[in-house]
Amino acid sequence: MRFWPSSIRFKQHWLLQAVLSACVFHVAFMPIMPVGAAETSEAGQSAPLAADSYQAFNRYAVDHVILPALADFETQTQLLDKAVVAFCQAPTEAGLEEIRGQYQKSADAWMQLSFIRFGPNVLLMRNARVHFWPDKRRQVDRQLKALLKSENVARLEPKKFAKDSVALQGLPALERLFFPEDQVKSAAFQTKPAFRCMLAQAISQNLAHLSRDLQRDWTGTQGAEHFAKALTEAGADAPHFATAQEATAALFKSAYTELQAILDLKLIAVLGPSLEKPRPFLVESALAQRTWRNIQQNIAVQKKLYGPQGKDGFRRALLGGEKGQALDQHIQSLYQDLEARLQGMETPLITMISDEKGRAEITAMIAVLRDLKNAYAGPLAAALGTPIGFNSLDGD
Repeated sequence: MRFWPSSIRFKQHWLLQAVLSACVFHVAFMPIMPVGAAETSEAGQSAPLAADSYQAFNRYAVDHVILPALADFETQTQLLDKAVVAFCQAPTEAGLEEIRGQYQKSADAWMQLSFIRFGPNVLLMRNARVHFWPDKRRQVDRQLKALLKSENVARLEPKKFAKDSVALQGLPALERLFFPEDQVKSAAFQTKPAFRCMLAQAISQNLAHLSRDLQRDWTGTQGAEHFAKALTEAGADAPHFATAQEATAALFKSAYTELQAILDLKLIAVLGPSLEKPRPFLVESALAQRTWRNIQQNIAVQKKLYGPQGKDGFRRALLGGEKGQALDQHIQSLYQDLEARLQGMETPLITMISDEKGRAEITAMIAVLRDLKNAYAGPLAAALGTPIGFNSLDGD
């Protein structure tokens, strides 16, 4: 099975994928004028790297970032599903804590994958089904309450549930069942415990299936298309990427958009217009108290893609000259700054947005993230020969 007809090339794929997923931040291909480290042609466009440089980066991204994260996500969601089943068979406080621990590990694994906005991750809206966020209209709360009230068992049948609302299918819905607001321990299951358990098992089983499907489509098991090879073996006759540079562009633009999402959606949006008007309902994973942990995971995978091991990541494009080395040092210092700030964040974000001192700390982090995003959008994009166009976050 192919994800798209072989006659459709990469730029068309990108637009098609954006239609498939409500949460896909599609990237248009309007070029910008590059600035900074890379040499430019007479037309003002970035001079591309050698083909083997793009190939080396794509192999590195697949082997050291994507496939390990996929394997971990599959492992953790299978364990989460088992923990939910065990708890529902014999509810105990220890069983509830086991679920909460496995939820955290599953969410950690997903945050290492959420930057990917193409290929199997957006097929059949998988990104949104795993983690429906941002949820500006509070659809998860509303739909979960409605389903709990109705106790409609028929909707929980696996094939039907997989086609139900994306707001019900993934981590945010499960979070609300096992990390209820203003309730502790197993109190959440004292009301309608039987149906709540059936719903929790439907969600955990759905997540386990989604993780297996992602692993299958990326690795080519069970006769599926081997999408990892699409990134590492791009070519004129390949179905997705005509060149290794196109494959690198897909990864780089996804990484850049993730930085923009952290900045604009996870931080700026929740601050609101003023101290008196924050937006706590937009805070990601607030009930599980893992908002900062999500961002830590997001930044960790961004840094890994950039290339902590030296020549293998995006920084490969910066090793050839004095300007490139200076930019590399600047970007590394920004990542170090972000890591230090995140490690020191002990107060939940949802609390900090209503506190003057907390908002100042968030604002300082926003400034660092903005510097990093600008370094990616300008000189790093130019050095890689992959200019950033407009995307669906622009103007929000």
